[in-house]
Amino acid sequence: MTNNTFGAWVGRFWRNSLLIAVPVLIIWGLVGTPLGRNLLQSWLFARTNMVSSTPIIVTKLQALNRLETASQISSSVVTSSADRAHLPGFLGQDRVLMQIQTETIAGIDMTRLTAADVVVQGKGVTVRVPAPELFSVRIDDENTKVFSRERGWLVGSPDINLESQARLKVLADTRATGKTYLLPTARTNAETNLRQLLATVGFETIQINWADRV
Repeated sequence: MTNNTFGAWVGRFWRNSLLIAVPVLIIWGLVGTPLGRNLLQSWLFARTNMVSSTPIIVTKLQALNRLETASQISSSVVTSSADRAHLPGFLGQDRVLMQIQTETIAGIDMTRLTAADVVVQGKGVTVRVPAPELFSVRIDDENTKVFSRERGWLVGSPDINLESQARLKVLADTRATGKTYLLPTARTNAETNLRQLLATVGFETIQINWADRV
């Protein structure tokens, strides 16, 4: 065997030995030492955790229940009458003059929110919010009073329904006014409150849509 042939054989021997030894050493390092075993187990049993935050966000928003975002106190002076049409006032009039104070509360019923109304994309969230509504319109009896009651000479018994008619009229007017003027305020305040709440949760991009808009 010549020197060149012997040298080539030795070279192949060491290369083959390294090809066998290196994997053996790697396997021994992974299996034969505590650190290696821990690394191998961590790699084999690594988990990819995915958490959907939409149900959590919906639950948080629903917990607000009826989110009251606007209120209004108004006072009305109203006359309710049941005059006799064919008699002059001093004979047939039957009138009551009242000051009636009302309180109106508006807001968002968050219990109507569903998972389909909340879309989360990374740090962004889009929420489709139920339209604002009037929660209550009530008369404040403590601040409601009768100014005067006028009854003509020929009116034997006053109409006992005049006060209730006045109250019903004021409630209807207040409800109509609330739908026109208070609901927009409730919408604006609700959007501000929801943006602040969602920002504290960690969202950077917040889109508020309303259920009564296409």
